[in-house]
Amino acid sequence: MYEELVENLKSLRENYFQTQDDDNFCFSAVDADMLESAAEVIEDLELVSRSQQAACNQLAEAIEKLQSELEHLKNCRHECKIDCLLKEYNKKCNELEQVKAEREAAVKELKGCCAFCKFNQPGIRGISTECVKCLETNGDRPNWEWRGVQGGKDD
Repeated sequence: MYEELVENLKSLRENYFQTQDDDNFCFSAVDADMLESAAEVIEDLELVSRSQQAACNQLAEAIEKLQSELEHLKNCRHECKIDCLLKEYNKKCNELEQVKAEREAAVKELKGCCAFCKFNQPGIRGISTECVKCLETNGDRPNWEWRGVQGGKDD
C-alpha cells in the first residue's frame, strides 16, 4: 500500500540530486531531506501497521481458540450433569437394593411370629385354619406369610 508512495518519494529525491542543475526542479536540500524523512516515516508506519496487523491476527486466533474452548466446556458441563445424574441414579439403585435386602432379612427374622402373620386376625373369634395348622407343626410354621406393611406408625 505504502510501498509505491515510498518508492516515488525516493525516486523524487534521487532525481533531485541527479538533476539538481535542471531549472525544472525547485527542490532545495531541505526539501530533499524532508522527502527522505517522509519516506522513512512512511516505512516506519508501514512496519508498525504490519506489526499491528500481526497482533490483530494473533488476537483473532486467540479469540477463536477461547470460543472453541468455551463451547467445549459448555459440552463438558452438560456431560458432567448427565454424569452426576447417572451417579445419583446408581447410588439410589444401590440404596434400594440395600433396603430390599434388609426388608427380606427382617421378614425372615419375623417368620413364625404370629403377630406378623397375615392369617392372624386379631379381634376375630377363634383361630383361623391356617393358624391351627401352623401351631400343630411344633414351631415349623409352614403356612406363615408376612402380613406386609400396615397403616400405623407402630405396626
